[in-house]
Amino acid sequence: MVLRTYFETMMEQENSARSFADEQIFVRVREIAHDLFFANGFSATSSDAISKAAGISKKTLYRLFTSKEELLREVMRETMRSIEIESDPMYDDHSMEFKKKASMMLEYISSRYAGFSSNAVIADFRRHAPDVWNEVEHWLVKRREKFRSVIDDGIAQNHVRKDLTSGMMLTVYMTIVSHCIEHASLEDGNVTPGEVYAGFMKIFYEGIRWKGADS
Repeated sequence: MVLRTYFETMMEQENSARSFADEQIFVRVREIAHDLFFANGFSATSSDAISKAAGISKKTLYRLFTSKEELLREVMRETMRSIEIESDPMYDDHSMEFKKKASMMLEYISSRYAGFSSNAVIADFRRHAPDVWNEVEHWLVKRREKFRSVIDDGIAQNHVRKDLTSGMMLTVYMTIVSHCIEHASLEDGNVTPGEVYAGFMKIFYEGIRWKGADS
C-alpha cells in the first residue's frame, strides 16, 4: 500500500503540472516508448524513433521528458504501478485456495516476464540505465512481502511442507527472481525470461508442496 501511494502521489503531482493536451501526449509517448524499449532495448531505441512513432517533434518529447532515461523511468514506474493494481487483489485474497493462487501467480508473473522480447533487453536496461533498474530492483525487494503472504496462506491451509519456514521459502523465491534476471544478462536468446521464471517456479512449488494436501 505504501508503494502504491508513492506512485500515485508522484503521478498526481506530475499530472497537475501538465495541461490536458500535454497529458494525452505524455501517456501516448509513454505507451509507445514502452513497446519500443521492451522490444528493442534501451540503448537501441533512439529519441528520434520514439518521437517519430509518436508523431511529435523531439522538442516536444524533451519538453515532456527531460531525457530518454527519464522516459524509461516513467515507463517502468507505470509498469510497476499496473502490476500492483492487477496483482494485489490476488495476493490479498486470503480465502483463495493456495494451489489456485499459486497457479494464477505463476501465470501472471510469467506473462509479465514474457513482455520482454528477449533476455538481452533486461541486460540492456541494467547496463545502460542502471539508476532506473536500481529502482526496479528496490521495488522487487518491497514486493517480496506480497509473496510471503502467499506462503503464509499455504501454511495456514496445510498445503505447504511443515519443515520449511516462510523465511526460508521467501529467500529461495527471491533467489529465483534474481537468477531470472541474471540469466537474462547472459543474453542467451534460446530461453526467454518468462520461460526461465515459469520453469523455476514449477520446480519450487513442487518442492514446497505438502503431498498430503492432495489426499
